[in-house]
Amino acid sequence: MSRLRRKIRSLLGRVDEALADPRLLYVISTLVDVRYARKKSIADLNVLLAPPGGGNIGDQALVEAFVRNVSGRTLVISRSSSDFPWINRRGGGTVEQVALPGLVYGSLLSYTRSYVEYSRILQRARSVSVVGADIMDGAYNARASINRANLARRAAINKVDARVLGFSWSSAPHPRAIDAMRAASRSGVDLMVRDPLSFGRIVKDGVPARLAADLVFLSTDQIEPSEEHVSRDGGSPLVVLNASGLIARSYNHMEAYVALIDELTELGYQVVILPHVIRDQGDTDVDACRQVFAGVANTDRVRLVESILWPAEVRWLTARAEFVVTGRMHLAVQALLNGTPAVVLATQGKVEGLLQMFGQEDYALDPSLDLTERLPEAVRGLRRSLDVQRDCISSNVERVTSLAELNLERLVSAG
Repeated sequence: MSRLRRKIRSLLGRVDEALADPRLLYVISTLVDVRYARKKSIADLNVLLAPPGGGNIGDQALVEAFVRNVSGRTLVISRSSSDFPWINRRGGGTVEQVALPGLVYGSLLSYTRSYVEYSRILQRARSVSVVGADIMDGAYNARASINRANLARRAAINKVDARVLGFSWSSAPHPRAIDAMRAASRSGVDLMVRDPLSFGRIVKDGVPARLAADLVFLSTDQIEPSEEHVSRDGGSPLVVLNASGLIARSYNHMEAYVALIDELTELGYQVVILPHVIRDQGDTDVDACRQVFAGVANTDRVRLVESILWPAEVRWLTARAEFVVTGRMHLAVQALLNGTPAVVLATQGKVEGLLQMFGQEDYALDPSLDLTERLPEAVRGLRRSLDVQRDCISSNVERVTSLAELNLERLVSAG
């Protein structure tokens, strides 16, 4: 009998997962909203639908940027309370976190349970903001992208100020993600695109949107990391290097990284190898960074970071670096914010537009190519024109920051 029950549960689970089509979930959300129709009450919450988080410095930086720049009470919706544990330690009551695990990634039943709570939250919301980043075009997870757009749409239909914060858009988005974003825009959702290339692509796809910039450009605070993460040798120029675990799943550039670091240490540089995503599984950077460190000749001049840093610590490092080499976009964002050039391995078409905003297009490298010679040569070219590139970046920071501020129109004076 127990075996039969297990089979029945397994079958029901598969059916539940199979029914998690965003079109059906949207119908359910509409029915739930009828049950929990918006009441006349004080709407004082700025709601943020967070990215996955859980060991991703870029996701952490995005949530921090929103929390620190929006006035009034903020409610962060995440998959798990452990995704952004710092929120629960802030105190003061102005920022809260609620875990709705089925809202974006859930099956039919878990989505329905989570959406009931979301609908109740909408009754108290003055705004709903969805972190867009690189998770709206369906390139990583089409169902999650569509669900995020639909959740913003339901907020707008419920007469809540709704927006998708600074996101990129690939040249080959999922067709149903296009439809979902188009429907969200028609319902009154502000779609804030974070770079000009993405803006041109989404407009070409027939989706009304506005040009903004990445939200992390609104974060300027810095914290000095501990001694284990960077030497206090002020006489040695610093380079911050990241090996992306996401890129490493498809392409092996360890030889290129090791050759570059050996060349830099011979020239007297100190190199900090910095993972930007550290998770127990998935696209963690730790293993890739460890492989690079294991291959370098002079480890006395190289520091390997093996723990997750705060975004403010990353900004401290990038502000003091001569340049950055990275496979993670938000490490480049935090470098450019400080006027520091970055050589970036470009994925999903999201990096080229960022670098274009600073006149740095030449420093986007295609990771599908052999970088054994290309990466060191790109860095040599950057070093030859370092002052010129720094001036070019610095002259664009104020303009890009102003574009980033557009994400939070009508929210900064809230409460």
